[in-house]
This record gives sequence, structure tokens and C-alpha cells, in this order.
Amino acid sequence: MKIYDYEPFKDVIEKAVAIGYAIILWHPFVYGNKRTGIFLIGSTLAVNGIYMALPPYLVKYSVQAAMPDGSSSHLSEK
Repeated sequence: MKIYDYEPFKDVIEKAVAIGYAIILWHPFVYGNKRTGIFLIGSTLAVNGIYMALPPYLVKYSVQAAMPDGSSSHLSEK
């Protein structure tokens, strides 16, 4: 997007991170803001041919952080 011939985010990575950061920071939804933000970052990059690789420990941490009571009794190590 350009505003009066000014483009605030010059490359795809900056644009993807800006939209994800905005969703995570401003909390437009009741639940799932972090998941939606991360999904939007990954989707924006994938549409433009850039793919993210998330290590398994980061995925596990994200799932545990999203659990309401912090329990991980139904998670399995795979």
C-alpha cells in the first residue's frame, strides 16, 4: 500500500511482520490473536514464495502457552 507515494514497508517480510504484529498487539479478537498473527505472517510470506520453518519446541511452547490452565495433559511427544 502506498500513502501519497510513500510506502511504509518496502519488502514482503516487513509487510508480513507489520500485519502480524498489529493483530497480536491490538487484540481485535477475543481468542486466538497470537495464532492469527503468526498465521497471517506465514500466509503472507508463503503467498510470496517465502516459507518459515518452525522448530518443534516452538510449536509445543505455543500450544502450552495457549492452554487456559497451563496444563498439557493431552499433549504427546511426537
